[in-house]
Amino acid sequence: MKYADYLKSDDWKKKRSLKLRKQDRCVICGAREHLDVHHMVYRNLYDVKQSDLRVLCRRCHYLAHDLIRLGSIRYGKSSVNNCFLKTKREVLAVIGHEAKPALNKPEKLNKKQRLQAELERISDACGADVIARSLKQFREKQHKE
Repeated sequence: MKYADYLKSDDWKKKRSLKLRKQDRCVICGAREHLDVHHMVYRNLYDVKQSDLRVLCRRCHYLAHDLIRLGSIRYGKSSVNNCFLKTKREVLAVIGHEAKPALNKPEKLNKKQRLQAELERISDACGADVIARSLKQFREKQHKE
């Protein structure tokens, strides 16, 4: 089974739902919207433990994947907790060292304004070149919703 197919499976939906019930915010920045469940390790598709998963907002999730692809995050033979600490440290270095929600006052902005403010904030925080791809993906996924 391909990974994309697994993400549509009942097994994954149950595991994802359980994790999101236990954790209602991004474990990196504290955001409560647009939450994803991130695999810290991939043993095989059906050997996923709850302790292997972390709840991340889409921004932190995309950044983590981009930083892994770019080689900024390397796990080696680290434990799951050490992998998470490395991920958190590198993502916070990009978005700013303070863990804080993506937007200060999301209730006062419409969806398009929130997205634009978030994209500008991320660009200002990290120099944009490193995560240009992430911003584009973030924008496209937010636009689809």
